[in-house]
Amino acid sequence: MKRIALLGLSLMMLGIMACANTRSTTPTTGTATVTTAPVTTDDTEAKLRDQNWISPAKVEIGNYYPGGRAEYNIRVHLGAHTSNKAWKVTTDPGETKVVFQLTDALYQGSLSNVVTLTSDLAGEKLTTVSYNSDTRELAIGGFQPQATRTLNLSYYSPATMQISYRVPDHPLEGYTTAPDAAIGWVIIADPAPVLQPWETKEIQVALAMPKDASTDLKKWEFWISMIVVSGDTIQTEVAVRWLVTMK
Repeated sequence: MKRIALLGLSLMMLGIMACANTRSTTPTTGTATVTTAPVTTDDTEAKLRDQNWISPAKVEIGNYYPGGRAEYNIRVHLGAHTSNKAWKVTTDPGETKVVFQLTDALYQGSLSNVVTLTSDLAGEKLTTVSYNSDTRELAIGGFQPQATRTLNLSYYSPATMQISYRVPDHPLEGYTTAPDAAIGWVIIADPAPVLQPWETKEIQVALAMPKDASTDLKKWEFWISMIVVSGDTIQTEVAVRWLVTMK
């Protein structure tokens, strides 16, 4: 009987950045105003197609007050996201094809979206044979019978994004960290969207401070953070600054 052992390494990189690409609008809710900055061209998105990003870089809310509601649709983008697998596989006598269960779906169910497929066994040349989108089973051929090797597979796959409120590491000059209660004032319409590689999606974020809430802070800041959730890829956190000025 063949033996398959899954090898894996999960890493996370945390950094704060944002794509400064958006269509400039100034929606108004009551007397609270919402503006965004900076604004760039479509060329920015084209250059960052393969990267994960969130836009805009900054949202500013002016004339805010208890009981007010301010909304803005941020944009999130999944780049050339890949799932990376490593298996140690031992084949039986006469066995040249092995079926693997994938945790993450293969993008579009197409074998053309397999990026790399390698074996460390000398002379072994592996090929993808078939993929079942319903069961996420990938058949791989070209194995040498009765041998052990480490197989490495990389393929484009969708990913879940985690959109959440975040306390800023370093507020902009003139602003202080938002009141502790502010985490309960922020409403994210879709906090866990699933995106396909190279897909961009709008997510509505609203700040709704209760009428009976209060703060002595005049100018305060919080971040809306995005992390790509995947156990097999390096994750980078990106964020939008939300800058609030009270009446």
